[in-house]
Amino acid sequence: MDFKLRIIKKKNFSSYLNMSIDEFLFLNNDDKTIILRFFGWDRPSISIGIFQKIEELNIDFIKEKNIPIVRRPTGGKGVYHNDELTYSIIIPSTHSIYNLNVIDSYKIISNIFINSLKELGINAELTKKSGKANGFCFSSQNYYEVSVDGKKIIGSAQRRKKEGILQQGSIPFTIDYKIVNNIFKLSDNSGFISLKEIKKDLEIEELEDILIKNFIEYFDINSEIKDLSEEELANANNLSSNKYSLDSWNLYGIY
Repeated sequence: MDFKLRIIKKKNFSSYLNMSIDEFLFLNNDDKTIILRFFGWDRPSISIGIFQKIEELNIDFIKEKNIPIVRRPTGGKGVYHNDELTYSIIIPSTHSIYNLNVIDSYKIISNIFINSLKELGINAELTKKSGKANGFCFSSQNYYEVSVDGKKIIGSAQRRKKEGILQQGSIPFTIDYKIVNNIFKLSDNSGFISLKEIKKDLEIEELEDILIKNFIEYFDINSEIKDLSEEELANANNLSSNKYSLDSWNLYGIY
């Protein structure tokens, strides 16, 4: 089958709309298109995994700081999104990657990130150890994720359905450790790091461009940069209104 790679370059949206866009594209994609989307957040926000318990977060602190919470369509633990490049990749079930187990499919995507970071002079590698069990994504390390000197630098989560694979991930450029500690009740920050702690002059656009180049090279298929259409945004806004902006979904996973 002849696949194509659609690339959607970074724009900032609300937390609710970001998740709505990914879910709509995931469930309404054709069987010949891989979609790679980069995005940001219109304000600092928290996303949590689809099955995560809200009790793992410091809700009183979050309410005091008026930080939006959105429940992702993917698994994993919580992430504080602020100064970062966020990505999602959608792979249809007709692609060979869909037939791999979860770990092997993660490794393929992780290695594209590793090669890209190495081009930037950042010595990234597949994580070799597991981390602590708590509510924060970057405290937990799995063998297929990306780290630098043993510290997690990219947090990702995946969901599989009959339509294919949706993987979402966060690449922090800076981390507000005090805010993260409060949100996720952490006492130890030793297991994770941000990009600008390693390479101070790195810009988000520079990383986005290198990632696009390397995803195109890996998949070796026809590619195009194609922004969201008005119809896609309208459908995502509808999904946001009816699901992703609702407290029943974001706090309890019910809508």
